[in-house]
Amino acid sequence: RMQLLCCSMPAHLGQKVISFEIGPFPSAANQSTHTPRIAVPSGTDEDTRAAQHFRKLLDETTEALSNNSKLQWVHIPKAGTSFGNLLVQAKCPGLFRSVRLEDLPLGFDDAFSKRMHQFSQEQRRMAGQCMSLFTRWGFHEPVDTHRGKIVTVVREPMSRIVSGYLYRFIGCKPMIHKYGVRSFKKDAPKKLRKLQHLYWDEVMEMDNNEFVTFVRENYAEGGAGILAYAKCVEGSQASILSGFGRDHQNKSGLVEAALQTLNEQVVFVGITDRWHETASLFLSLFGSNTTLTKESDTNVRPSIVTDNSLKNDVLDTLLQSGFHDLADEAVYAKAVEKFETLQQAARLEKRSHSRQTV
Repeated sequence: RMQLLCCSMPAHLGQKVISFEIGPFPSAANQSTHTPRIAVPSGTDEDTRAAQHFRKLLDETTEALSNNSKLQWVHIPKAGTSFGNLLVQAKCPGLFRSVRLEDLPLGFDDAFSKRMHQFSQEQRRMAGQCMSLFTRWGFHEPVDTHRGKIVTVVREPMSRIVSGYLYRFIGCKPMIHKYGVRSFKKDAPKKLRKLQHLYWDEVMEMDNNEFVTFVRENYAEGGAGILAYAKCVEGSQASILSGFGRDHQNKSGLVEAALQTLNEQVVFVGITDRWHETASLFLSLFGSNTTLTKESDTNVRPSIVTDNSLKNDVLDTLLQSGFHDLADEAVYAKAVEKFETLQQAARLEKRSHSRQTV
């Protein structure tokens, strides 16, 4: 089990500090392969309309997640790379059973981008078939509204910002370049270009211990502090889901577009802070006989900083600064609403099925 950063909703949203863990995931009960149908309960007209709404939502979701539909996985930085393992296990179970995840340090996300050569010929064939089920696989790129339905995971903004800061300033190129916590290969000294790198185009000049020391000395204030990073990556989730990208200047238009994407194109949204529920809900909506295994129960992008007291100090500093990521807070609130609506639909189906089998 891995204890992750204790996260907090901003005070003006009326939430208290919460903590969460990723793993081990709960095992979902085996599901039948048919599309779930919610029986309309007797009751008031309002109850009937609500049940019909949930039935329609569940039918549309399970159909979109079926193998007959192609999906784009929109990957928000520090919001759930591990979701890639879940996608492969659900949609490509043969490949998942064939590949040892412990041989793929960053899971299937890493395998499909850089480590395909480690697969056997038969595994590469299965991987090609698996990738044909997706119009986009991960990567930290804005939504493409022409690539079909979307699956994604969203994270509470302050928690995501702190996690990104502690992961070598991910997503903030000005700070990365200025302080040398990462180097892009084309800019790195020649001797470093031969080193193993974690990303497509990056190598690490500062080792993990040096980076932790750097954070400890600089997080509280100044250009390398958490507040500077927060301002640099503000609105990142909204930027990605809007399709506009980080350079878009119209913040109000950005939020409106991101909310429209969530409403109209996202068929499944998970919540990082509620990972157990996310995994269970995904499998139940997918309608397969797949259950999570110990091999897939891993956080593939854990924090570089393992000192929980330092993590909490960084978070406290950000909260006490009064900073709010209004764009991402709006996106997160809508994502939670959509997630909980799907949960309610799934629970209603489960109760209905239980009544029918008694």
